[in-house]
Amino acid sequence: MKCPRCKEENAENAVVCVNCKLKLKSACPRCKALNKIGQSVCSNCNLRLIRFCPQCKSPNFPNAPVCRKCNFELLKAKKRPSQEMPTEQQSTPQAKPAAPVKVQENVAAVTETQASKQAEQPKAAQVQQTEKPAKTNIQEFSRAEAHDTIINVLNKAEQGFIIDLSAQDGAGKSTLVSSVIQSMQSKEFSWLIGTCQPINQLLPYSFFQDLFKSILGLPLFVSNIDESRVALNQILETNFGINDPHINNVLRRFLFNAFNECSPDTKENRDEIHNVINYVLDTINQNSNLVIIIEDFEYIDNASLECLKSLINKGFLNKKNFIIINHNLNTNLHEQFPLENLQKKIILISLKSMPLEEMNASLLGMLNNQDIIPANIKNKIFYCSKDVPLYMEQALWYLFQTGAIISKENTFSFNPQAVNIEIPANLDELIAARIKLINNFSPDATRIIMMASLFGIKFIPTFVQMLAQVEEQQYNQLMQMLMNNGIFAPVDQFCVRFKHTWIWKVIYEQFFTEEQVIDCGARLLEFYEKYTTNISNAILARHAEEAQLKKETYIYYNLAVQESIYLGDPVTFTDYQNKILELLPETDLSDEQKNERKLNIEEQIGKVNYEFNPQIAIDYLSNSILHEEKQNNLVKVIDLTGYLARSCELIGDFAGVIECCDKALSLIDKVKYPTEIILLNYYKLESTFNLGRFEETIINATNEVLPALEKYITKNKTIPGISISDLKNIEYETEIILAKSYVYQGNKQALELTANIALKAQKENLAEYELHALLLQALFSTIQGNSKACNSILTSIKEKFADIQTPDKFKLYWYFIAVISNMTNGDFKQAKEFCHTSIAMANIFKEFNMLTILKLFLGKCHEEFGQFREAFLIYDEIVNYCSENKMATGALLSWYLAASYEVRSGNQEKAVEIAERAIEIAQKPNISNYLAEIFMNKIIANVRTGKNDFEGAQINIETAVNIAERNDLTMCLVELYIVFGQLYNKSAVVNPEQTSNNVNISNRLFVKALSFAEQIENHYLIAKVDKEILEINKFCQQSGIKLENIY
Repeated sequence: MKCPRCKEENAENAVVCVNCKLKLKSACPRCKALNKIGQSVCSNCNLRLIRFCPQCKSPNFPNAPVCRKCNFELLKAKKRPSQEMPTEQQSTPQAKPAAPVKVQENVAAVTETQASKQAEQPKAAQVQQTEKPAKTNIQEFSRAEAHDTIINVLNKAEQGFIIDLSAQDGAGKSTLVSSVIQSMQSKEFSWLIGTCQPINQLLPYSFFQDLFKSILGLPLFVSNIDESRVALNQILETNFGINDPHINNVLRRFLFNAFNECSPDTKENRDEIHNVINYVLDTINQNSNLVIIIEDFEYIDNASLECLKSLINKGFLNKKNFIIINHNLNTNLHEQFPLENLQKKIILISLKSMPLEEMNASLLGMLNNQDIIPANIKNKIFYCSKDVPLYMEQALWYLFQTGAIISKENTFSFNPQAVNIEIPANLDELIAARIKLINNFSPDATRIIMMASLFGIKFIPTFVQMLAQVEEQQYNQLMQMLMNNGIFAPVDQFCVRFKHTWIWKVIYEQFFTEEQVIDCGARLLEFYEKYTTNISNAILARHAEEAQLKKETYIYYNLAVQESIYLGDPVTFTDYQNKILELLPETDLSDEQKNERKLNIEEQIGKVNYEFNPQIAIDYLSNSILHEEKQNNLVKVIDLTGYLARSCELIGDFAGVIECCDKALSLIDKVKYPTEIILLNYYKLESTFNLGRFEETIINATNEVLPALEKYITKNKTIPGISISDLKNIEYETEIILAKSYVYQGNKQALELTANIALKAQKENLAEYELHALLLQALFSTIQGNSKACNSILTSIKEKFADIQTPDKFKLYWYFIAVISNMTNGDFKQAKEFCHTSIAMANIFKEFNMLTILKLFLGKCHEEFGQFREAFLIYDEIVNYCSENKMATGALLSWYLAASYEVRSGNQEKAVEIAERAIEIAQKPNISNYLAEIFMNKIIANVRTGKNDFEGAQINIETAVNIAERNDLTMCLVELYIVFGQLYNKSAVVNPEQTSNNVNISNRLFVKALSFAEQIENHYLIAKVDKEILEINKFCQQSGIKLENIY
């Protein structure tokens, strides 16, 4: 056999080349037969050894889920039941900024005052939702720089931050965090550390369970529930002064899997747990600032992630608390925390590859500053450790285990006979080689390692001993040996862990054969049932599935579903229900029972996910409604339609919402159930508004909803299940929607209505409604062009609500106003920057209508800077989106922008065709979009003027002027009178006999436009009109025409 490196001929059974020591063959982990390097399956037992990527042809480990080079998905299903959550859970994509915040900017900003932070807003760099942050833009740090940066932030920040620490697996992130904790011991911080584990990713609150058990000093597993309950009560009262039975009961849910006094409602249970976790952390926070450390965030369970977001929303970071998150390079925190990213509350720290000097210093540190490693071996270790420093540590352990490094009385020496030792270049292979050396020393030690891996990264030693069935004295000796050799590390009095997650992964994913997986699943199932109480049924279901015990798997997943309800986690609820659906055909139930069970499960999945994951819910709810309609079960149809309507609303399917409401209205007796009719009509309002059906919204609100609500409120008469307070809130919400319809329609009634809402809300001390009304008032003033009035309103808002925590969604209005104001004043550069921020926020808050308008404004900004391709991509995207979702407002605006461009490009007929079609839509009785009518008539007038159709152009302008004057749309009037003046100016040139008269009319129209522009103090428009007046004066001088004095 010829060596591929040095071409030396070797014996057919040679494992390494006799000349260059290149490894030629490897032993099959199952049958130990030798196979050529690069052989995909074992020649003896057919076990897969290498999995080649079908896309890039790169070799991968047999159990690798994705290609290490191109990330192609290699495995659709794993040998073990999957414990990892899907990477994308949200149905609505968020805006993904392409340029993450640089750390230097944040570090410099942490010493600024809170006021300056609120004033300075971030910029989202891109609007395209498919883009991800470019890794090349992330600032990379050495370990020393990262250490100092984190300490600097913790010491100097005036508010909390999320510190995003990213690097490849094995790069030393946890070690860095530990060194930060050591350096900050003298500071008044409470360090709360929790670990996320891939094996527990589908266990609700597994991260917070780990965190709280560490805080409270509780064991990982509960062997006696009653003793643990007593211990928890004592710890809470003694250490934190908490003796509330409700708090204790809720904590026991996710700590001990003990479910007392639980609601059948998933959302209610989730909110309870979130509130209790927040309460406990708040109690600790009273004595010191908190730093929550999340190890291996890429494996966080969904319930813990949602709870973390809830803590942040409740102001956790505002109290100068911090969250340090370490994770690998495949995780994007911007996607998980988009609002915090937008607010510059995330500090990015990415660890750079170790330079040679740092690696040498690290190596010497491990060897007590004794430089004993031969240069050839050291260079290979450094080469392999560049991106994965863990390799260096494991290589040293390997050298110790093989006898290459000899230890004697705290001094080390290198065995001269080992100078040509072959160290596996791949970290997985290196760890596997270390374990095999341990196995050569003691197969019992390997069994202990394998049994420990079944419990996860952390485990209780006595449990492992019982499962491994090793005598106690020998077990203790072997455990000490494994800790001495860097396989395990102690955590606390109860618990030991794998020293590195990578070691655990190699053992758990590569060391078990199919038969061992089945056997261990059965043994663990028996073990848990025998030695623990209240173990999660999801864990039991997983092991039953591994053991291929289908009946037991079905039973445990049914129990796990109930646990998910009590823990308030829709993700695991859905996952477990789907597992049941997979197992259902193989149960002993009759076909009728199976079908009934299937329908029931699908309905439950729809109801539980209707708000959390609406896209999933829609499919299940739609099927359930069809089934109930066939059964003529109208009550059930109405009930399910309510869930479906909310899901449609959350994904922006407003036509779907209206369809659901109309279906329910058609099934309800209007005489018997008048209140249901009111509520259904109310629920339709937001959707008809979002579809741009302004007149329909106005009529429905003013004729159907508000009068009916007023009858109940004035008579102090309640609707069953709805209090007077709730009715008043519905009335406010209806009035706000009505006001929004007036604003977007261009109807000046918006000013009177918003003023009335604000006054009423002020009297009733309802700050949010008052603020909302004032922001709508400011928005309409901006649309009118009245910047002075808008600025006055915004200034009063700042003063009045300075001490009130403003909801983030209202900041979106602020930005929206800023975009329009900057565009109408000609500052497209600033408008573009505000567009990026606003688009990101609109995505976060699911303001789909505003999102379409903002994207079109961004397109207009691109167009102003000559970036036509970018502009047209946006216009095309929004036209298609609005057409598909029947959203008239965005469609009309995109048509206006498209028609405007056609005019500038000389495609006059195309422009008129677009504008005339748009006017037809804008004038529909259920829409009545005044602003769209004005803009489209202006475009047609421009085209007709260019074609010398002055009479036709005048009709269009006068139509638009009439609408604008009726609604005090001053800014529109400026633009219209400019077009009107241009009409008479062109007529003066075309009709010489009317030149003097038409020029003077043109001048009067320009002066009128100028007076409106000066009235609203818009210097951009003033300059625009001045230019027209200057041109007409030039023309008159050249033609010898004297203009009338009209001043």
